Amino acid sequence: MLERQHELDPKQETIMVCRGGNRSGLACELPGEKGFNAVNMIGGMNEWTDTTV
Repeated sequence: MLERQHELDPKQETIMVCRGGNRSGLACELPGEKGFNAVNMIGGMNEWTDTTV
């Protein structure tokens, strides 16, 4: 994250995703401390459903 943070817009929401939602929740901490709008996708890919189909 620190090496590539210049690629993110701190004004836009950045969604962190993992399989179950736990690791992505932890992954939100550092960007949040740096002023980024990082949010956890609760439930991760296990709970994700494609509503565009």
